[in-house]
Amino acid sequence: MNKQSKAKVEKRQDRRKAEFGFGQAASSKGLNVEPQYAIVISLIYIGVVIILHMIGKFRKDNTVVTPPS
Repeated sequence: MNKQSKAKVEKRQDRRKAEFGFGQAASSKGLNVEPQYAIVISLIYIGVVIILHMIGKFRKDNTVVTPPS
């Protein structure tokens, strides 16, 4: 690769980095989770929230006293 084409490539790369603004963040590894595991974990979380909501709805709580009418 000659100097001119190398300079063009570097300019293009610099322009792309300036457009996105996340040049260094994109190079970090981060948390790698397979999509199937992420879906299963999120569905389990949603299921637990729904179950807790149902328990709270149908539970007879005797500690709350309504004032006499």
